[in-house]
Amino acid sequence: MYLLNRFTTKRLQKITLEKAWSLKKPRVGHLRIFYSVAYAKIQEEKRTKLEDKSQKCILLGYSENSYGYKLYNPMTKKVTMSRDVKFDEEL
Repeated sequence: MYLLNRFTTKRLQKITLEKAWSLKKPRVGHLRIFYSVAYAKIQEEKRTKLEDKSQKCILLGYSENSYGYKLYNPMTKKVTMSRDVKFDEEL
């Protein structure tokens, strides 16, 4: 529903519902490209001093229960949730 309210409808020609309501163009800069490469930070408690600080993952989407991202780690073949993520969307 979050994104559906930002798309145009047949009655409003070339204007989104958000823009019609608030008279401002909606911001979508926080949205990320699905299946892009993401680097999730590994918490200090779960790693040793010489291990990597992040793990390479693939963005699957957004978490339904809390603020964060749903990520797939191809090395461990597990789906994880993380808030602290850096994205590489240029590949």
